[in-house]
Amino acid sequence: MNLTHQFTAVSTLQLSLMGSFLIALGVQLYYYLRYFFPLSNYQSNEKQDTAEGVSIIIAAKNEAETIEQCVRKLLNQVYPHFEIIVVNDYSEDATLELLNGLKSDKLTVLNNEVGPGKKSALSQGIEKAHYELLLFTDADCLPNSNFWISTMVKHFSDEKEVVLGFGAFQKDRGVLNKLIRFEGFMTALQYFGFARVGQAYMGVGRNLAYRKSSFKKIGGFNVHQAILSGDDDLLVNKVATSSNVAIEMNKEAHTTTASESSWKSFVFQKRRQLSAGAHYKKKDKLRLAIFGAANFLYYGLFVILLLFSSFTLLILGIFVTKQVLEYLVFKRIANQLGVEDLLPLILFLEPLYIFSMTAIGVSTWFWRVNKWK
Repeated sequence: MNLTHQFTAVSTLQLSLMGSFLIALGVQLYYYLRYFFPLSNYQSNEKQDTAEGVSIIIAAKNEAETIEQCVRKLLNQVYPHFEIIVVNDYSEDATLELLNGLKSDKLTVLNNEVGPGKKSALSQGIEKAHYELLLFTDADCLPNSNFWISTMVKHFSDEKEVVLGFGAFQKDRGVLNKLIRFEGFMTALQYFGFARVGQAYMGVGRNLAYRKSSFKKIGGFNVHQAILSGDDDLLVNKVATSSNVAIEMNKEAHTTTASESSWKSFVFQKRRQLSAGAHYKKKDKLRLAIFGAANFLYYGLFVILLLFSSFTLLILGIFVTKQVLEYLVFKRIANQLGVEDLLPLILFLEPLYIFSMTAIGVSTWFWRVNKWK
């Protein structure tokens, strides 16, 4: 091959890579404009007085270190009519003893005797609930304020059946904590952003509300009972329509939990959660897959083109411009979700998040998770 042919081949390859890079960039910008920019303008509605009762339901498994504080925080909620139902799911520590030691006419403690699993525990709690409005959190979560209930349930109406809230992670030292908090932010960015434009596909069990009648209408967890995870995202995926889901981002409505303390436990948790994604509606899987692929290709091709192409200055210019736009779109949302301290680290955290989630997601194709705790 002579030099002319070599030059042509290299140029064609570079142009192909550059074209793919620009397509990935274009897809990202579309998602930013379609889903995330509208979210940056979100404002919570004013509080509305309501007398409708609320049942808070928690499944607890080996949560002796956290369950007492969680329940006491919930008992301090400023709301006229609510109950707390905690279902002990075959705990092997002192969870049940601690729960039985908490005395309140608002608290009901159940022991899961149907069979181990979060879904069976929650199903029993829902069956015993006295109220139509159900509010869920985890046994290791704490509400950010005494107005968590009122701020979440104010969205319910004849049309709204589901309310998505934000489950934050406590701020701590270390790369892992920052990655977990950034992953939580990116996940919320997507499920809030999609729901904002009528395409809700998931929520998180750390902070989620829906009607008891909506749960029963779809047969509860029966459709995906054999799947370990999905008590939150698959339920929302099944119930959601283009108009029946509301979002609540106000800090008074956040719940907070400690992040995983080891990479091993973090990977296990994410593998369990990501495995449910395979059971989303096809249109939801497609939207998420396109955005994920665009993110992966954008960063991968950026590095390749920066190191091996003739477009170095152009690539850098595009990259910087995109990062500025991303920062401007993300800033207000990050402030509302309490993760604004992570934005200066986005050049490090975003690619780490994208490539680690991709690797964990691929691992779910080969290794199944067979327990929820």
